[in-house]
Formats: sequence, structure tokens, C-alpha cells
Amino acid sequence: MSQTHKPRRQSVPAATILHRSAVPLFLFALVLLLFLLCAYLFLIPRLTTVEIGGEERSTRELRAYHDALLIDLSEKEHERDALVLPMGDTAYSRLVEEKHAEFPLLVLRSSLEQTVRQLFPADQNTIYLESIRYLPNEKSVELAGDVRHVGSRSMTVLAQLLEELRSLPFVSQITNPRFVREEDPAIGPHSPFTLRMLLQS
Repeated sequence: MSQTHKPRRQSVPAATILHRSAVPLFLFALVLLLFLLCAYLFLIPRLTTVEIGGEERSTRELRAYHDALLIDLSEKEHERDALVLPMGDTAYSRLVEEKHAEFPLLVLRSSLEQTVRQLFPADQNTIYLESIRYLPNEKSVELAGDVRHVGSRSMTVLAQLLEELRSLPFVSQITNPRFVREEDPAIGPHSPFTLRMLLQS
């Protein structure tokens, strides 16, 4: 009985395998590197760039822009507070106190109008001051005006104005006005008022 001999597989050396696969691996790595480089240079900046304020900014520039905006916002808030709340300045406070000691009519009117502006900075027409009458012999001021353009809240706004006027440093006493709400076809619901403030001597 004859024996059949199976052909033996020849083992391929590792160096030969490496030599044959080196070129494909190199080409693959080169193509991958070129693709990643193109994505980094062209695709990623397009996807991560946004337009703000008419300028295109990257993600890194956005953080710096955000920090700059916060600093600018803080500076603007300080400027606004200095304009809206000037009593925070000590020099201004001393000057106002000296002028209040004499109660000149112009300074008194300016203080009252400033109180109205601080109470409603967004709408200067909410509290309409019709007249301010200074009575030097009685050390008092008679204030006449009208609360309008706030609908049914006119009496509430009048009460807020009364509290703000009571907190003024040169006011010692205020007589409560009549709290009424009237209808007007031109301005709608409004609350006219006349009050007298006794000034500190």
C-alpha cells in the first residue's frame, strides 16, 4: 500500500511579510495623516467658528471675547451707578447737604425730580410734576402732580412715591394726599395728588 505525501507548507519569514505590507501601511498612514491635516486646517475651523458682532471667532477667541465682555459690562455698570446713584460719591453728598441746609428752590426741585427718575428710570412720564411751591416762612414745600400711564396701579405708584419722599434727608414730615383714581379719555386711569412736605430746619 503506497503512502501519499502531502506537500508541506513553506513558512514565510516575518521580514518578507513586513516588506510586502510596508508599502500599503505607509500609504494608508500617509492618506490618514493628510485627511486629519485637512480636517484640522479646513473642516474643524469651519465647524467651530461662529460669527458674533460681525466677526468670525474661534472657540479660543470666544473665551477671550467673553472675558472682555464681562470686564466691559462691569465698567459700564459702575458708570451707570455713578450716574443713577450719585449719592454714593462723598464729595457730592457733602455738596448736596450744604445746599439742602439752605433749601434753595432749584436744588429742592432737582432733588425731587431725581427721586422721581430713580423710582421710574424706564418711563419718565409716569409721575408728572405739575408744580413745586416753596413756602420759606413755613419751611415747607407743596407738591402737585399726577401719576399716569400705569393703569390701575396709579394709587400704588403714588404710595411708592410717598415712601421715597419720606426717606429724603431734608424731609421731616409729609401730609398724606388723597388716594383717588380718575378716568381720563386722553391718558386713561390716573391719580392726581397734592401733598405738603415739612422741611427740617
